[in-house]
Amino acid sequence: MAHRTHAPNGAKGNPLRRHVLIALAALGTPLLIGTVGYVVLEGWPWFDALYMTVITLATIGYGETHPLSPAGRAFTMVLIALGVGTVAYLASVAGRALVEQWLGEVFWRSRMRHEIEKLKGHYIVCGAGQVGQLVRRELAAAGAPHLVIDRDPVTVGRLVADGVLALAGDATDQAMLEQARIQLAKGLVAVLPSDADNVYVAMTARDLNPTLPIVARATDEAVAPKLQRAGASRVVLPDVTGGRQIVQALLSPDVLDFLDLATGRDNLTLQLEQVRVGAGSELVRHRVVVGQMRNLHRVSVVALRKRDGSLFDIPKSESAIEPGDTLIVVGRAEDCRSVAALAGGNPGYAS
Repeated sequence: MAHRTHAPNGAKGNPLRRHVLIALAALGTPLLIGTVGYVVLEGWPWFDALYMTVITLATIGYGETHPLSPAGRAFTMVLIALGVGTVAYLASVAGRALVEQWLGEVFWRSRMRHEIEKLKGHYIVCGAGQVGQLVRRELAAAGAPHLVIDRDPVTVGRLVADGVLALAGDATDQAMLEQARIQLAKGLVAVLPSDADNVYVAMTARDLNPTLPIVARATDEAVAPKLQRAGASRVVLPDVTGGRQIVQALLSPDVLDFLDLATGRDNLTLQLEQVRVGAGSELVRHRVVVGQMRNLHRVSVVALRKRDGSLFDIPKSESAIEPGDTLIVVGRAEDCRSVAALAGGNPGYAS
């Protein structure tokens, strides 16, 4: 499962908001009492009453706005005492708020650092824009541990408040990728707004982890070859993919409906999953072939990638399932999970 930990109260939302509201209430109450008191006791205009209340509470000592009656002087003494108490209370609230804020941030940074130091076999998402957020949500739905890197501290703060492991910084920086434990990562996604930045991330990540699967986004088709040369395992062009889906929705809507059904994480009836076959797999031990998967395990193998990288989009029924193979299967979610367990992998992402 993905590592999630919720922010403490001092680090989630606005920690000073409650204290500010208390302070405003504490200040507004004596102002209201003093103003109304002078109007009622002395018959002063509202502005004069408010002015007298302010200078009294502030203990400035400018003198009386108008001559005071004995009742007004007694009321002023009470108001002065109230003002001193209010100031002391406001100072206490302000000090407490600052201490809570500081302690909350120290605690949260320490806990976040501890959680990141435990990461292993995780996915790094470089960029928390619209595409990056979609990627992060899909990883969370798949139960894949992940960490987000983004330059915007406000965005990172929101993610952290939601319990997402995130770092504020430049993903093109080698030190930042090392802090994200790239050497122990299972994959990296580069979805920064700039194609040039994605190229640099891919190049830096490949240098730090030569075997790491890297998926990068490109907005310009001409950049795709550069990303591949920089080290990206796969390049995704959202505009191109979106155009194909639009045409497919026009020409073959039923096919698109099936793909949406099979790849949707919320669908519990049908799933299209990737399963990696391990060396100790039950499928290998019992010498299962592709054609037997439907009868034995209630899933259909729609594609088979051999260990050497060759892909069979319509595998022969007599094709043997061997260690290192990757099966693309379609079936009910529980059946896909059962096959993944027999194969020694995890549905939804390569083991």
